[in-house]
Parts: sequence; C-alpha cells; structure tokens
Amino acid sequence: MIVIGADTHKSSYALAAVDADVGVLVGELEVRADEDGHRRALRWARAWRSSESGRWRIVAAFRVAWSALW
Repeated sequence: MIVIGADTHKSSYALAAVDADVGVLVGELEVRADEDGHRRALRWARAWRSSESGRWRIVAAFRVAWSALW
C-alpha cells in the first residue's frame, strides 16, 4: 500500500509517497496552496492507487476544505 504524507504550509504543500510494505520513498511533489495546487496534488495522489487494492491512504492534518477533497 502507498501512504501519502503531506507537510502543509500557508503557501505550499510538500507531499511524499511511501511504499508502506518496504518503507521506501517512491515519489515527492510540492504544490502551491491554491486551487490549482490542490487539483495537481489530487491527480498525483490518484496516480499512486494500486491496481491490487484500488486505494491509498493520506496521512496529514489538513484544513477542513482540503479534507473534503480526499
């Protein structure tokens, strides 16, 4: 399973995708904290969905508006 962590800041978000089975970083992304950045982060996160499980997990403390997107 891929676990996606996010470090949120006022102007940007840093995301990391980790293969939880082996503990290896498999991807990183930094986006602006705006609507376009949110869409870009969501597209990026969706690309990590496993064909086996069809899902991933997000680990972060987001604002309420962000939480609704995931």
